Amino acid sequence: MLGLTACGSLSPTRLWQRGYALQATPVLRGSIAPVGWNLLIIMPNAIPPLDGQAILSAEDGMPPSAMGDSKWRQSPTLMVRDGLRDAFLQSGAIQHVGIEGDGAPASLALQSNIAAFQLEEPSGEPPRVRVALDLVLIRSSDGKKLGFSSVAGQAKPDDLRPASVVKAFDEAAGNAFREAVNWTLRTGERQPVE
Repeated sequence: MLGLTACGSLSPTRLWQRGYALQATPVLRGSIAPVGWNLLIIMPNAIPPLDGQAILSAEDGMPPSAMGDSKWRQSPTLMVRDGLRDAFLQSGAIQHVGIEGDGAPASLALQSNIAAFQLEEPSGEPPRVRVALDLVLIRSSDGKKLGFSSVAGQAKPDDLRPASVVKAFDEAAGNAFREAVNWTLRTGERQPVE
């Protein structure tokens, strides 16, 4: 069974002159059987404002908006793409994990849509960070969609300072990536790869 957790460092270098960086570094626990296929991570999709560099906050059903002037160093789409790639590489189950445009052959492709990437502040409840992804696994040889899933991770920040919120993003993203790896490996193994 695969277990990934998010780890992050909040060193002074964490805040770059243009923003924060997601540090959802997956850590493998247990052993995972290798699979006989390679995977391509397709650039995730996101709609505004989820595709921007502002760190977002949403209150009770309101659309997310910028959390002060705190910004990400990269867009959430790039951070999710790279985080997924790193999580699959850490799993050790797949011989090659590529990203769209690197030219490597792949048996399966993982498409994701970012459904949530924000701090949520529901009334009467503690604030939480939520990262949610809608996933589609596609067979590369014929474009057949092999499965659909939604995965999510949540974490509660210690307080609402940007460094605490970013640390909660690390944990929430790590949890979502762990679920994405588990689902993809199970789904890919159930389907014949041509």
